Amino acid sequence: MRKAKRLLTLVISGCLLFNFATTPAFAEWQEDWLNNINLEHRTIKKPTIDFNQYVKDDGSEYTTEDLLQYSSYNQNFDGNTVLTLQQVQNDLAILFEGLKSTYGPYYYFGGDEVFLSAKAAILEDCRQSDPLTAAVLVQSMQKHLSFIQDGHFTINRKSSGRPIVSYLYQTTAFVLKQDGFHRQSDNLLVAAVDGVDNLHKLFGRSISPEGELIYYPVVLAPLAENAKGHPHDLIVHYQDGSTEILSTEDYQSYYDKSEQMVSLHYQEGIPVVFVRNMYFDEAKGDQLGKQFLSYAEQLKNEPVVIVDLRSNGGGNSLLPLKWLEIYAGEKVPTNAIGLKRWTMDDLAAYDENKDNPYYASAATFMAYDPLESFNDNYMLAGVLEDKFIDNNRLLIILTGKNTASAAEVFVDAAHNIANTLVIGDNTYGVGVSNAYTNIILPQTNIAVQLGSDLILYPEDYFPEYVGLKPDIWVKGDAEMLAVKLIKQLKTQS
Repeated sequence: MRKAKRLLTLVISGCLLFNFATTPAFAEWQEDWLNNINLEHRTIKKPTIDFNQYVKDDGSEYTTEDLLQYSSYNQNFDGNTVLTLQQVQNDLAILFEGLKSTYGPYYYFGGDEVFLSAKAAILEDCRQSDPLTAAVLVQSMQKHLSFIQDGHFTINRKSSGRPIVSYLYQTTAFVLKQDGFHRQSDNLLVAAVDGVDNLHKLFGRSISPEGELIYYPVVLAPLAENAKGHPHDLIVHYQDGSTEILSTEDYQSYYDKSEQMVSLHYQEGIPVVFVRNMYFDEAKGDQLGKQFLSYAEQLKNEPVVIVDLRSNGGGNSLLPLKWLEIYAGEKVPTNAIGLKRWTMDDLAAYDENKDNPYYASAATFMAYDPLESFNDNYMLAGVLEDKFIDNNRLLIILTGKNTASAAEVFVDAAHNIANTLVIGDNTYGVGVSNAYTNIILPQTNIAVQLGSDLILYPEDYFPEYVGLKPDIWVKGDAEMLAVKLIKQLKTQS
């Protein structure tokens, strides 16, 4: 891999857009910001995991097919339904046998010791309840299975985790110089912030309304139940002895409410691709996935491309890898390694079911996320070698808290392409497993979604419910601010 160059140039429409080394308007600290982002991305490496600790041959005769028979049930849940203890026991037997035989992170989250303890606690709650209703059972299941920190694992469509969201303190803008963070308005140096040990972990890059690269304090905190409330004020101490109190606002997330699914428009001459889901391009009748891929082909030589994933809840995790291959000219690895509770026979069976609305061929799996046999019951995924791919264009990805699952695969893999900028908010954070199946427990009509994969990323890079953090934090109109940033750099070159 080539070392990041100090001089970065990108050409738009035949004119020099960036030339930081010869731009007197930029101080040395600002000259390096895109190179620094490239370096941050380049240092991300797949983790080294001994998956033997998460695999056990328990001799269970319960199979994936035994569980999947319940995926075709229609849910008709009524929380007021009065249940017998025998009905509860029957459904819990199905659920916990299914978790043990099919759920990818079963041993990652503690195995029999933890799961069977939870089962016993749920049964005890039910014994103590009078009346014993379906709502009581759901509440108990959600309580005692809350140790499953997996955004894809849901009980009646509710996950046990609380999203971690960002709060930007935007009342005062700061700039970064060699000696630290300065208030932009008067150049006062920040000496300290109460309760903060490392200022570089507090301040995040952002974009001013004029399109300048600036910094704001960024605090991550759990989202309140009603989305109201926010973290406490920050007390900033400056080198001259003065102080300032910074406030933030209640959290608001961005979501596009139009009816568009996949689209291309131009913002001041810069192409912007919008995609609402990661569609299954190989499924019968699909047009949206193919349309999304066609934009990669159409725009792959553009100097700047913006991909808007702020409203993308996921879907097909292979579609992002296809898109990025077209854009980059070669296959792009993710930064994860995984363990899949599949065998080659399972893959072949999946390949044969071409009527599946979520169909992807075995050839596609093996090309973009190759699988290797781990043992008789498991396969390794994410085995493509680490690689940082040269790129002389600029790929901007807009993200938000509604960017989830397969959309996060796009963001993660794009970190391995040079000159990728992630702008917006942190993503949702559903990475530790997948959404393999949704079952309906037959006696109680409770829906449980669970995954077959255990997927692990580098430590602190992609925490569940926190998600992937952007390179540049933006609230509001991230698309327009991204365009303003590009224009600002162009006018100062």
